[in-house]
Amino acid sequence: MKMLRKLQIGCISLLFAGGVAAFLQSQWLPDGSEPGLVWDSEGGFAGPEYFDNDKLVFRLITAGTFAIPDEDSNYAVINAFQTWEDVENAEIAFSRGTNVTVDTPVASANEDFTIGFTDGAGNTQWGGNLGGATGLATTSFFLTTPKQISDADIAFRTSANFSNDGSTDIDLEATALHEVGHALGLAHSPHAQSEMSYVGSWIGTCQCNTGGRTLTEDDKLAISLIYPVEGYLATVGTISGTITKTSDSSNVHMAQIGLFDSNDVLITTSLSDSGTYKIEGVPPGTYTLRAFPTLNSAENDNLHQSWESLSSLFLANGAPTDFITTASDDAAGVVVSANTTTSENLTVADGNSSMTCRFSTFKNGLTTLARTQGIRLKRGQAETVGLIGANMPSVGTLDELSILGGGLVISDFKDEASGAPNFTGETIVWDLSVDGAANFGSRALVLRNSAHPSERYLIFGYLQVYDEGSATAVAGTENPVDSGLGVGQSNVIMNQFTITAGAEEDSRVREWEITNVGTGSSGNVTAVTLNYDDDGNGQVDPGDTEIGTDTFAGPITFRSAYTIPAGATHNFLISYSFNGSESNDDNFLAQLSGLVVSGMDSSKTLAETGLPVNGGTMTIDAVSPTVDSVSADKTNGAYGPGEVIPIEVVFSEDVIVTGTPQITLETGGTDAVVDFTGASSGSTLTFDYTVGTGDVNTDLDYISTSALAFNSGTIRDSAGNTAVLTLAVPGAAGSLAAAKNLDIGLPVVDFTAAGQSTDETTVSVTVTATLDRTTSQSVSVPFSIAGGSTAADPDDYTVATGSPLTIAAGNTSATITINPDDDDLDEAAETVIVDMGTPVNASQGTIVTHTLTIDDDDATPTVTFTAPSQSAIESVGGLTITAQLSAVSGRNVSVPFTVNVAATATVTNDYTITASPINIAAGQSSQDITVTVVDDGDAESNETVIVDMGAPTNADQGATTTHTVTITDNDSVGFTVTESSGSTVVAENSGTDTFDVVLDVEPDSDVVLTVTSLAEAEATVDKATLTFTIGNWDTGQTVTVT
Repeated sequence: MKMLRKLQIGCISLLFAGGVAAFLQSQWLPDGSEPGLVWDSEGGFAGPEYFDNDKLVFRLITAGTFAIPDEDSNYAVINAFQTWEDVENAEIAFSRGTNVTVDTPVASANEDFTIGFTDGAGNTQWGGNLGGATGLATTSFFLTTPKQISDADIAFRTSANFSNDGSTDIDLEATALHEVGHALGLAHSPHAQSEMSYVGSWIGTCQCNTGGRTLTEDDKLAISLIYPVEGYLATVGTISGTITKTSDSSNVHMAQIGLFDSNDVLITTSLSDSGTYKIEGVPPGTYTLRAFPTLNSAENDNLHQSWESLSSLFLANGAPTDFITTASDDAAGVVVSANTTTSENLTVADGNSSMTCRFSTFKNGLTTLARTQGIRLKRGQAETVGLIGANMPSVGTLDELSILGGGLVISDFKDEASGAPNFTGETIVWDLSVDGAANFGSRALVLRNSAHPSERYLIFGYLQVYDEGSATAVAGTENPVDSGLGVGQSNVIMNQFTITAGAEEDSRVREWEITNVGTGSSGNVTAVTLNYDDDGNGQVDPGDTEIGTDTFAGPITFRSAYTIPAGATHNFLISYSFNGSESNDDNFLAQLSGLVVSGMDSSKTLAETGLPVNGGTMTIDAVSPTVDSVSADKTNGAYGPGEVIPIEVVFSEDVIVTGTPQITLETGGTDAVVDFTGASSGSTLTFDYTVGTGDVNTDLDYISTSALAFNSGTIRDSAGNTAVLTLAVPGAAGSLAAAKNLDIGLPVVDFTAAGQSTDETTVSVTVTATLDRTTSQSVSVPFSIAGGSTAADPDDYTVATGSPLTIAAGNTSATITINPDDDDLDEAAETVIVDMGTPVNASQGTIVTHTLTIDDDDATPTVTFTAPSQSAIESVGGLTITAQLSAVSGRNVSVPFTVNVAATATVTNDYTITASPINIAAGQSSQDITVTVVDDGDAESNETVIVDMGAPTNADQGATTTHTVTITDNDSVGFTVTESSGSTVVAENSGTDTFDVVLDVEPDSDVVLTVTSLAEAEATVDKATLTFTIGNWDTGQTVTVT
């Protein structure tokens, strides 16, 4: 319990809450001048002995003068504390401290929160006296804001004739629930059905008050205001205002004000102080306010909290104001929002209540009973109920008889004259039927008498509507199955069961009966423990609440105050501890054989279904499991580094493993210690062994009969018997080697050499694969011819051996046969590259490639030009020069060549030629050089292209190594004549004309042009010839015509 308030130190006072009290909170007034009482675990005013992890610690007096009389009564008090703790929005919890077993000295009365009974004279454990009170709570507090409680004690009057089963008229639990409320800071309430009211409730079936073991919304709202859970106050609102008389606006003091929700169900009540009132903690919604005066004891109205039992703080401001109301005085449609205050002022009329009620009545069979308490009815119930009082309306004067909240039918109203029983006082009765879907909660009775038309009589809490729940017990999903159990086991889960509360109301489990069933003696069970299984996992976890522990002397009964919310299912566990004297084949079964469950709204003992609930039958098994055999989940064969071999240890029965047991295997120089890796239960345990580098054993086995070890773990059967780990002698029946032939540490396979050479005349060559040791398994060595080989299959060789190569078991080598082909081609040495693949039952060594080189035995061919020369006119376009081998070669032949400097043709201007060298491909006999002749249009001499063969590659020069191409010119030199001056038309007898002559192209040698006149009689030229040289061919020469 953690109170979220910081307090200021004041002084100490003393409050006897059973004698005087305030509304809602002790020491509280609506104007805030008195802030109320609170426990605060962080305030420092109550000593640390009052708190245990923020829970308020109470101590029961179980021995001495002030002892609680019996265990049933102890649990009546414990259940009362639990009921307050169950309030949803209240952050409050309790812890039962150590019992008080000696008389508490008066001097130390303020050192513990104690609960006890008075002595015969009514004296209490703190030195006070109860007088005529049934119970009393005393509270010490500091005058802080709010006032912080520093101590509390509760005492019950020994002579009050309490009962715990309804056999007397005073129920201890209901009384304790009331007094605990006072000890927490609550006071008496005007709400008749409230636990904090003197009025209370009854269910009409007897004179007992077990019906008072429940809290109304009024109680829950009040405790939630004092100890709110974090954030709660921000979700609720407040209504405050004034209440005055209409006639003179005078303040109304100690008016009882009822707050009704939108269904007209009574939520809570409040008191006014000198004309002001306040109702806090109101959930958002729309409400109606109704007022009724506070009466005194002299008015003999037992269905209202009399003003003498209300707060001295209120009484200090005067006696209650008399007034009357009608429906017109009600404040309807009052809207409340979260974290806000709604102001609502009320008015009432002058007057005194003419009607008063002494008792409520309830017809039980042929007898009508009467009590000074409100009535509780179940949904669907129909009863004859009524009132006994003064100035009750008769059949003729009844103006209104209603019970607010809906879902009710009132009929057959009777007064004494028409059939109501004749008690002291006026009796009226009526039939009341509650609908099966009526709203839960408290209801107000409205009564109007036409003899008093201006007033309305209200009872806040005349009726409480509830429904009756149920409890269903069944086996849980983790209920243990029948199994074996070792001798002397502790905390063995014997039963998991669930209890489901009906949707109608919360259920309180008060008693649990557990019976041992089976052939085993219950005397061998040293402890029976009942736990709440919070997560339903079938195991007792650190957070699982222990409900009780005991030993068998017949069926065990655990008492508790365990609440299961409406509609919820909770899991529970029964566990046994044994003394070790059990005999083999004894069996034990824990049975949930009985429950006592009550409803938290109905206060009735609920019907439970599903009983008995049996756990699993646990049969004592005193025989330890042993190892039957060891094997492996692998086929016989060889296994190399990195491969996993699951080693299987088979036991004589199912076992359960914890930790990491180990088995040690014989693996050569360093033995392999293998961890357990399999499932944690079953008859076969698996140890995954990974073959390590360097591990060697041709027939794998463990090292000795003690090779299996717990390694700080456990191997037990379901009965808890520890397994015997002795193994069969290695190699003997039942051993790993006897079950499997596992060759580990694979042999290494290599080619015997990285390469070899031969010539092509060799008939066959072998490539040998060799193991470094023999093996019991045949070894398969796949191989392939690498793409980098230069020899071609089948032209140069064939492989006579197919892949894979097999090395038989017990052998260390095998060969691959390659047959070279003796062809007639001159060729380079060629290679056959053999690559080893991934072996089976062996691992690759370092020599995994073998290169076979095949040398050639054929002569080198010669190469020659097929002719020494050829001629062609320059318009031929292209011509070829052929280089011819003397024999086809198996190699590419490269023939370089150059153009001799003596050649007269100019490359590019006169010809172009294939780039050097030319290549004669393997298998070909010749290749051409192409000469492309340029037809240039120039008049020139014949020209030559002389091609000289260089030194060939992969061939020798032949006889003709020079070839001359003669290019014959097909052009003449042209010229151009251009008029340079004068006129082409002149007089016959006078005038000249000149012409410029120039060659069109550069000549290879001097050019002489002859110039003549075709009509010398008419015209003459001044030059007979024109000579052009290579130097002046493009310079014009002038010819003058006269």
